[in-house]
Amino acid sequence: MRRIDQDDLGQAMYAMLLGVGYPADRPLRPVTQPDRRPFDEVVHRGSR
Repeated sequence: MRRIDQDDLGQAMYAMLLGVGYPADRPLRPVTQPDRRPFDEVVHRGSR
């Protein structure tokens, strides 16, 4: 098994950003107020 170095990781991250898109007008930042449904509302584990 081959060891992954920083260059390989950087290239993989770059390819992922190109695949999903990257905002050209501003840097990426974390989502502070995500608009998400509660976990139990989304995931149903055999009870319904």
